[in-house]
Amino acid sequence: MRATAPTLSLRACRRLHSRKERRQTGLFLVEGIRPVRAALESSHRIELVLHVPDLLRGEYGQETVDLARTRGIPCTAITTREFASISNRENPRGIACVGHQRWCCLDELSRSAGPVVALYAPQDPGNLGTILRTCDATGCAGVILIGDAVDPWHPAALRAAMGATFDLPLVACDIPAFLGWAGERRLPVIGTSDRSATDYATHRFERSFVLLMGSERQGLPSKLEDIASTMVRIPMAGSVDSLNLAIATALVLYEARNQRVRVVDGRA
Repeated sequence: MRATAPTLSLRACRRLHSRKERRQTGLFLVEGIRPVRAALESSHRIELVLHVPDLLRGEYGQETVDLARTRGIPCTAITTREFASISNRENPRGIACVGHQRWCCLDELSRSAGPVVALYAPQDPGNLGTILRTCDATGCAGVILIGDAVDPWHPAALRAAMGATFDLPLVACDIPAFLGWAGERRLPVIGTSDRSATDYATHRFERSFVLLMGSERQGLPSKLEDIASTMVRIPMAGSVDSLNLAIATALVLYEARNQRVRVVDGRA
């Protein structure tokens, strides 16, 4: 089903806070100047830009609205009160857009170089958005969401990703599909576990590998742990026994990136 600008009332935009509505329409709603600008500069199809002239006084914000207009995207000026009705932020920035989601299939990732991050059933949209932002920053080839994962098109996930969602290939699949893909591709699969004897900082990461991370609550199920070629641990010196999922993912990805940089610079 294709949504066109005339059908996108404020009520329709507000309904995009519901995952069911996003699934049915294939649309997303994102607010904030930087995420909206990233969406406009991507190849995603954008249906509508909503903006509040009284709030959007900066030059960058106005340039963003002008960019949308030059690309033929309908731009609607609304009041602060109307914008608040579609916003989930305490201090709305005065600009949002509605666009079409984009999903990839597993086979498309097999043609890409670089790390792939596979997340089993992440539940927090802010965590997921932060991970997507880190994946973009460290040159990942894509992100696989396995099982019952939070929606990357959730407004909070989009906001935390700061535009990275629009550049990264995203795949959603179940465990059997992931196991089949990983077996066919034959890339190293690196998991994390506090039971591992291998410090992540001493592991030698290849240029292309799959980083497999468990959910915030349950970790990795045995079916996924079994496919990992290596399990690494992140040392914990204090009394806490785990890190936030987004932080743990970032630590491993940046270690892998730093190793790649050292090889290119001839320092390894």
